[in-house]
Amino acid sequence: VARLQNLGYVVRSVAPEDRRKVMVCITQKGTALVRRIREEMVGNLMKIMGHLSPGEQKAWLQIYSKIYNYCQAK
Repeated sequence: VARLQNLGYVVRSVAPEDRRKVMVCITQKGTALVRRIREEMVGNLMKIMGHLSPGEQKAWLQIYSKIYNYCQAK
């Protein structure tokens, strides 16, 4: 968290109701970074999917859905 704060991606503040608690909030710069990374990941995934046949794409989506559902259930 310290490194993210030093880079300007998050800010820390003390919770007003309990000074023992520290809140970490994402900054506009951090939000922009997340957006940029997400867009890059989607673009890379689209490139990869473009090299798969429709059957392979369907199989990948089924596997991905199972993994996603498993993670959501945890």
